[in-house]
Amino acid sequence: MSERTPPSNVKAEEALLGAILLAKRLPVEIAAKVEEADFWRPAHRTVWRAINALADAGDLITPVTLLGRLQAAGELEDIGGASFIHDLAAAAGTTAEARRYAEIVAETSKIRQLIDTGNRIAQLGYDARDAGAAIAEAEKLLGRVAAAGSGAGAEHTASLIPGGSFILDGPKGVDAVWGDGDQVAWSEGEPFLLVGPQGVGKTTLAGQLVLARLGLRSTVLGMPVQTGRRRVLYLACDRPAQVKRSFERMVTEADRATLDARLDFRKGPPPADFAKHPRTLVDLCRAADADTVVIDSLKDVALELSKDDAGAGLNSAHQHAVAAGIQVLGLHHQRKNSASGGKPNSLADVYGSTWITAGCGSVLLLWGDAGDPVVELTHLKQPAEPIGPLQVAHDHQTGTSTVFEAVDLVDLARRNPHGLTAGSVAGILFDEQDPSKVQVAKARRKLDGLVRKGLLHRQEAGRDSQGRQEPVRYFAVALIHKAAS
Repeated sequence: MSERTPPSNVKAEEALLGAILLAKRLPVEIAAKVEEADFWRPAHRTVWRAINALADAGDLITPVTLLGRLQAAGELEDIGGASFIHDLAAAAGTTAEARRYAEIVAETSKIRQLIDTGNRIAQLGYDARDAGAAIAEAEKLLGRVAAAGSGAGAEHTASLIPGGSFILDGPKGVDAVWGDGDQVAWSEGEPFLLVGPQGVGKTTLAGQLVLARLGLRSTVLGMPVQTGRRRVLYLACDRPAQVKRSFERMVTEADRATLDARLDFRKGPPPADFAKHPRTLVDLCRAADADTVVIDSLKDVALELSKDDAGAGLNSAHQHAVAAGIQVLGLHHQRKNSASGGKPNSLADVYGSTWITAGCGSVLLLWGDAGDPVVELTHLKQPAEPIGPLQVAHDHQTGTSTVFEAVDLVDLARRNPHGLTAGSVAGILFDEQDPSKVQVAKARRKLDGLVRKGLLHRQEAGRDSQGRQEPVRYFAVALIHKAAS
């Protein structure tokens, strides 16, 4: 019996490529549905690659620019010359039809993947010496096909969650990747940004979080980190040699087996702009079998982040990853001239479109001068109670970071028999003689958190002998017990 030819739809491929030429651009929704390997015809893969290159460069996508790109890459003859591009333009579907053609191309590709996987599983059976190992490998292969999607209708139906289950089931509060209780620096299922200028220890802190996700550490800055179940992918897009040196300080030869088994690095820029091709991030993570990804840094994975289109596209890439069960940590920088004119103190001071921070669950700022052994950590956006501000000391010899001279509010309350007020604590925490209302509110939340832990007692506001309103005061529980005895 002759070998059967895998399914393909060359006409849909032609119509899709022609529709893009008609639109003169690559729509984001099309780029998110189709990738180079989905095209059956090799010439169509070459054209798709050139279209993406034009899109990444911000150029118009027309027969003229496409021919120029293919000629510059030495690939024009590979597709049969200029007439091939003109034939595509003639076969163009309408722009409105392009999404449907993209679905056909992607769906046909998935069927071919299934056929290929079936052949590989059959070969596993023929070569098997251990049935259990062969079955486990077969399940992994099928899992990769399933993860790539199973058709628009089935995929959308499978993603629906009943309202009662979504709202009422599962753990209460904020699930933490890094932190616990009310102190959550990185919430599970929400992208996390670590922002700051060069040289303040963003890569150092990220490295410690990576090692904790691998199970080589249990805490970072005194807060617990949940160990990941699969691998960690570190996208060392910016100065990979520096990233290597940073990690070298933190590990030894004894850690090699864990590092090889659980951690992958990718040097240099990604294969495509994440903002224009949002599924690229998920694809990279799936290729590495990663449930955690570190992007070092955002400026290297997407261009023109100050524009809302780019910010929304990058946010889409983050959300695709989160939806796939991948925890995302991005390293980023602040605006050169912050909105406040000095040290960044709000999300408006983070560089780029507001879409970038809008999609994040937590944004931490590290602030100081390059090489400072002690820098300030501030929580610009928090999923629970704000953390800090803290003074963080970096030990550059060992690559470890610790909280330095943090204010111990319980000890401070013990040494103040008349109690603490939110205003006085805010002045100490933020080093301000006249703290703002926001700073006072943050101090009050910290004090109330210690009350919930049973370490402080809150005395509600009353009035003095002249009828004036007195502030709420907080007393050390140990001091109250001592006075009672």
